[in-house]
Amino acid sequence: MADYAHCVADLIALLRNEITLAKAFMDPRTKKILASMDYKTRVDSYQLLDADEVLAEDYPDPKDYLDPDPGDYDAYIARIDPAGDAFSCDTPQGRGEVQGTRAEHSGDCPE
Repeated sequence: MADYAHCVADLIALLRNEITLAKAFMDPRTKKILASMDYKTRVDSYQLLDADEVLAEDYPDPKDYLDPDPGDYDAYIARIDPAGDAFSCDTPQGRGEVQGTRAEHSGDCPE
């Protein structure tokens, strides 16, 4: 399973609208929770799956972002990353993480 720092970095990037909803779920190193509902019985069900067990149709649209209002998640981000050093981006070699502060690594992510 992915290390905690990488998961936190991806969650923060999602909350800051820096990555799409789909990208947040596509990391093959993490497990996924597939939630579904039977609308006739109104019963929810949940399955813990490996990334390769999730069908592409169950991922969010690749163009959709969370689109929070500015500041909506600032208090939560400060709580899960009090040092402000979680930083994640895609690298030319594939999905990866650059550790450090955002200021230290502002140019490390490819366009």
